[in-house]
Amino acid sequence: MVLKDFWLCLFSLLLSFTTITTLLRLEPKKNLKSQMIFTNITVEKYVGTFCDYYSTIFCYMSFWVMVGGAASTLNQEYNLPLWVGAVILVVITTITVIGGLNSLVDAIGIVGPIIVILCIAIGVLTVIRDGDNIQAGLDVIANGTFEGAKDGETIKNAGSTWLASGLSYAGFVLLWFASFTAALGAKNTKKNLNYGIVGGTLAVCIAIILVSFAQISNINTPSADGSVYVWNAAIPNLILAMKIWKPFSSIFAVVVFAGIYTTAVPLLYNPASRFAKEGTSQFKILTVVLAVVGLVVGLFLPI
Repeated sequence: MVLKDFWLCLFSLLLSFTTITTLLRLEPKKNLKSQMIFTNITVEKYVGTFCDYYSTIFCYMSFWVMVGGAASTLNQEYNLPLWVGAVILVVITTITVIGGLNSLVDAIGIVGPIIVILCIAIGVLTVIRDGDNIQAGLDVIANGTFEGAKDGETIKNAGSTWLASGLSYAGFVLLWFASFTAALGAKNTKKNLNYGIVGGTLAVCIAIILVSFAQISNINTPSADGSVYVWNAAIPNLILAMKIWKPFSSIFAVVVFAGIYTTAVPLLYNPASRFAKEGTSQFKILTVVLAVVGLVVGLFLPI
């Protein structure tokens, strides 16, 4: 079981690395519209157009999920009403998107490395302390013996097999960041892009592997109030952070929220830039409208 999970992590790492590398290594062209990446790299025009619109809709619907995630983060750690986290995320994301691509890159450039470093630290400390429990955690997952599970309740999976889960993760990377990375490639030197590709992707994937094993080794570890466990918590890493040092979970909750914010920004930027030129009044109005709709959906509809 440990070997199978290792191959899952390795497969996701390699596939994610290949996906991002392909997107960023497209020859930068100043006149290339980021949202038209699919119609430029797909031979068949109609298939490319379909993929273009599909990715735009997919990204916008994923923004709804980020709204729900932000609400859950502040609710789980600080017991704040769900609407508080959702409203905060929507406001700061809208401001960033209206500020344009440079504002977006600056935001991710500051927050991204902090998140990766903290996730790697949590993963390393947890695996060192609880690494002997990885096999036991895998047995819990295989047998469905989850603490506090109600009738038929089990852990949620991205796919029915490790291969499907790996493909699903890499697919999300492709669809979420295709437009953003195309625009990024047009505004940066090839040398800087190469550094970003190798360093950023490897760091993120290492963090994913470490945190995955950390969560497995603590699959039945409860939260401070015992209401949820790692296996069914909205933000399981908060429980891992709490186990390392209780005040750390409060700090990490802010980091998680920041991570959701840096993910939500390109997801909102994608549909807005698809139908309006960046910097125009139409772009700003469309961004606000999409953000408000996302707030309503994220709070009141099951997603």
